[in-house]
Amino acid sequence: MWSRSIPLEALDQNKEMCVVQINEFINLIADLISIPLILFVFLNRNLPRYYFFLFSIMSIILSHSFTIIEDFCFQYVFNLLEHLTMLLSSLFFLTGIIKYFLIEQDHERI
Repeated sequence: MWSRSIPLEALDQNKEMCVVQINEFINLIADLISIPLILFVFLNRNLPRYYFFLFSIMSIILSHSFTIIEDFCFQYVFNLLEHLTMLLSSLFFLTGIIKYFLIEQDHERI
């Protein structure tokens, strides 16, 4: 009842919605501007490296990229990828909080 199967020929029937919304485009531009900052943090040896947070940010950038791509082709596929990468970003962020702030604080108290 809740699941709906998508016919294979419906994967590329996005002909009427080939308009990119401006807010999606601005999000992607802001993400792309942040990539040099992410690379600086990742490559600088003097800064602490919170890998899970960096992976979370990269997953958000991928999600925003899939949002733009879905307007042009394979709407259902890229919509699914968009939401899966956003879920992956949330999991990386949660894992980072647990690892870097909860588990490491327990080791410092001992």
